[in-house]
Amino acid sequence: MNSFAGRAAAIALAAAMFVSLCACGEIGFVPGQGEPSTTPVELTPPQASSEPTPALKEFEAVDGSYTISMSEKWVQNEDSTAEMLTVSNVLGTEISIVFQIPKSTTVAGTDIEMLRALMEENYGVTTADPVDGFEIPGLDGVCAYRGKTTGLALNYEGCFVYGESDYAFYTMTFFTGNMDDERIETFRTYCATFEESAPEVEVSTLSDTLRWINASYAILTEANGWDYNVFGGLTPNDANREMMKVMLEEWWGVTDRQSAEDTLEWTLTEGHRTGFAEDMTYLDGIGLSDVDDRVGYLAILTDSDEAAAESYAKWYEWYEDHGAGAIDAWDYCRALDLLSFYYIAGYYTEQEALDGSLEIAETLQPMFGSWDELVDSYLRGYEYWAEESSDERREIYEDLKSRADDPYAVDYHTELVKTW
Repeated sequence: MNSFAGRAAAIALAAAMFVSLCACGEIGFVPGQGEPSTTPVELTPPQASSEPTPALKEFEAVDGSYTISMSEKWVQNEDSTAEMLTVSNVLGTEISIVFQIPKSTTVAGTDIEMLRALMEENYGVTTADPVDGFEIPGLDGVCAYRGKTTGLALNYEGCFVYGESDYAFYTMTFFTGNMDDERIETFRTYCATFEESAPEVEVSTLSDTLRWINASYAILTEANGWDYNVFGGLTPNDANREMMKVMLEEWWGVTDRQSAEDTLEWTLTEGHRTGFAEDMTYLDGIGLSDVDDRVGYLAILTDSDEAAAESYAKWYEWYEDHGAGAIDAWDYCRALDLLSFYYIAGYYTEQEALDGSLEIAETLQPMFGSWDELVDSYLRGYEYWAEESSDERREIYEDLKSRADDPYAVDYHTELVKTW
């Protein structure tokens, strides 16, 4: 699953597996073979034991991207996946599930608090008291909570530990009938053995033409949390295809190939630059250039508040400095981005999307003299469209330029040729 919201299904599956393990009293639940009991399961809290803590055994994620050590008496569930490692004692009365969410598959703004909210919703956590003292090697932002879980017919107590690395977000959970201090300390010991072996990021082998195309909308790609070294920012698999279709319908009203073509044509022939040019030409025609108090004048003229009048005054300054084409890059960069979206969504083939992108890029490139000029125009367009500051996107641009894989390292004036 390739969006953060889509992880709910995996989490719900893990919770369902947990119910089955406890209801059946054994490891090895196979989806579809029997249904978990709908009667809340009550575990009798085990008596405190004076026996020494059992030796630890290392358990490894299916894809080898991390390991964690737990009791040598525990076993790994056969349904574990790369994103969900399930380990428990033989009776299934104590269970730990480690969730991994690679950041390359999340949407912009995903953070630990979002992950925590999703976990608590899916497990029906009714209380969540902070627990101190958890340290996980290689993870930042580590926080832990002890709570009661009632979701999916569970009456258990759990400990939820959250953290993140450069590669992924993690949640480490421990469920039992009585989450006493001794078990919390045991779980601390388990978590402290965590070791990530994140896969290395592949070095981009894109041609300069494809790098130029990707760079034209790299700000949005980065804002979405995607990979600006990949055409469209995402791998064109089933999960991403469905996610992109939802996004295109929500943000663009695109639901099929015809609406995709119509939207692209509007963006290229009209877009927001047409409305901008018409508005500014009108203001110029009524003599705004000769007005000293432009904000006050515009507030009266447009019957708007001071903030709106200030926006119009700023836009008119753009018009004075850059002409009617002050925000042209906004539309053309979005058109390039749309074509990559259409490819991911399956509305266009890769060949169609790339051919169309080359044609637009050849039109866009001569309009500006550098990446800075193009981005300035793009960000002006963003402010005109969103009616808000573009400071956050400006920060993304400056950050991207400081990276080792700076997408803007490709020469702005590079010859754009078909390489596919």
